[in-house]
Amino acid sequence: MKGLKVTGICMVGILVIVYFVSNVRADNLLKDPGFELSNTDGSFPSSGYWKPAWLGTAGAVCTNTAAHTGTAGVWEYTGTAGADWWSGPFQEDCAANAGEVFNGRAWVRSYSSWVNGSRALVRLSFLDGAKATIASKDSPAITSAGNGWQQLSVQSDPAPSGTAYVKYIIYLEKPNGSVGQSIASFDDCELEKAATTQPILSINPLTLGFGSDLASLTFDIHNVGNGVLSWGIEKNVSWANVSAASGTTTTETDTITVNISRTGMHLPTYEGALSVTSNGGNQDINIFMEIVPPTEVPKQPALVNTDGYRLMVKRRLPDGTIDIARPYTIKGAAWAPASIGTLSDVTSRRREFDRWYRTDIQMLREMNANTIYVFLDFGTTPEFIDTAKAVLDFCYQNGIMVVMTVDEDGSDNTANIEAAVNAFKNHPAILMWALGNEWNLWRPDRPKYYAHYTTLSAAASAMQENALLIKSLDTNHPVSSILGEITYPTKSDVSDIVNNICTAVDVWGANIYRGPEFYGLFTEWKGMSVKPLFLSEFGTDAFFSTSWWPVVGYEDQPMQAGYIETLWLDLANEFSANDPSKVCLGGTVFEWNDEWWKTGTGSPSVQEFDGYETTWNPIAHPDGFANEEWFGIVSVNRERRMGYYSLQSHFRGRQAVTIPSIILLLSE
Repeated sequence: MKGLKVTGICMVGILVIVYFVSNVRADNLLKDPGFELSNTDGSFPSSGYWKPAWLGTAGAVCTNTAAHTGTAGVWEYTGTAGADWWSGPFQEDCAANAGEVFNGRAWVRSYSSWVNGSRALVRLSFLDGAKATIASKDSPAITSAGNGWQQLSVQSDPAPSGTAYVKYIIYLEKPNGSVGQSIASFDDCELEKAATTQPILSINPLTLGFGSDLASLTFDIHNVGNGVLSWGIEKNVSWANVSAASGTTTTETDTITVNISRTGMHLPTYEGALSVTSNGGNQDINIFMEIVPPTEVPKQPALVNTDGYRLMVKRRLPDGTIDIARPYTIKGAAWAPASIGTLSDVTSRRREFDRWYRTDIQMLREMNANTIYVFLDFGTTPEFIDTAKAVLDFCYQNGIMVVMTVDEDGSDNTANIEAAVNAFKNHPAILMWALGNEWNLWRPDRPKYYAHYTTLSAAASAMQENALLIKSLDTNHPVSSILGEITYPTKSDVSDIVNNICTAVDVWGANIYRGPEFYGLFTEWKGMSVKPLFLSEFGTDAFFSTSWWPVVGYEDQPMQAGYIETLWLDLANEFSANDPSKVCLGGTVFEWNDEWWKTGTGSPSVQEFDGYETTWNPIAHPDGFANEEWFGIVSVNRERRMGYYSLQSHFRGRQAVTIPSIILLLSE
């Protein structure tokens, strides 16, 4: 335990115990603040929480002789050469928000080895989401040789707009170019959030989608800090107006109404922005507007079938006629819309389609997506059926086709299959039906197919019966079935399912998390099946876990975007639409938006860091951990992450055709 040094001396039968209690506070935000979790063998602190940073032969090592209290501390030193002039080990994983204030402290001493003009100090820096420094503040410094232990303290200024993390640095420098070495010791480091009266701007949602049936929407302005938040709104388009251009708020919520006018507007779609500026940060709100289409959505379905490894689509045109057959590439996202506070039950999740479909579908169109894969149908009961058809209409109008799961979250709900297929089979936005979700995996915590049956073959037989049921109801769309990893339990088990049991399944989906590439997946599949495959899930979450239980880490958008991009480029080499000898139809990234109910622990109104270790494959995700509530390529408030823009770039290339003011986006 840091801060407890016990010395026992036996004198004439009396045991004398002396305690040296550390000054480290209980609310310290740092990990291994006194280096007691690290080896004292003269190497850099080994706990994994501290990160090295220095020039050349400068550095830092953990020893027991550098301790202020306890048995460990850090010797920090510059190099002797003029170019090796600073050292600054740091921690940067503590989340921070605009307006917050932090205190940093450390006990520091200097030694006789000291270059004139050197400084030893504590530095606090604020970082943006990409971990670039946007503001810094230093403590007073030790500037002379032989200075005994002294606690150095710094209080930051309020964090500026765009802050995502606070970085704590123990810093030693000599004048750049000076020859000689300066040495200092650091111990008992502290970082705490200070009380502040600073206001902090928060807006929900960050995107507004005006479907063709809407002329008015609202967003909320909150002050999640303290004091008075003063705000103002500017707009960059003439067709949108706000109910209030400025205001103040303390604890109340200001709800702003945005009204749009379509008078004199002729293009099918428009995009603009509102800029909210305040003394607690700034934020842009993206707005999309659809012009009322002059024609109705046709009442007849698209005609879809498989041809070897290809998916052939005859789109239904707005006048009811049928287009020619074209090979289709799936480019899209798994879509499970959610808000802050959305609950995990099916009814609550279905209600989110009505709240978000206009915004999400327009954003997906702007991302150049052509497909969504949904885990729930949109609902067939009186509460949902009108919204369900409106969602499908909007998908059609925006060139988005739907892979619809009809057994309700892949839970073998046979009654729901018949109701959903009959309700939606004639809609032109339907691409194909989906059954199951990773049903070959044993997941006793979730009611999937395999949790309903004692053997995999029994589950497969149920899948076959459900596929046959769909085919008896609809002959115009293929049936897909969604597996987990195709080698589970074994490759031969999956081959038996695909070739011998589930023969009524036309297309196979797979949720694949093998790492930064697919590692022979498509060659394996070609050896197993003559039916096409699509990636129903792929990708990674946007949170990098530096330690587990409790989970500690930070949002890392560049990591998520880079991982998704690498996977898509691997996938793009396998499209059967481009080469009929290839096996893959494309893929839907997991997932569109964050879902804050996913961990099952904590509150659906709080974004937790929890999830699970990928013990079955340590490289399934970059940090070996799946943070369940962070998989979105947009946030729960629809703020676009870097992964969105990466896919937007790579999804380009499909042909966009305007047919009587309705955009139909065709696959390559």
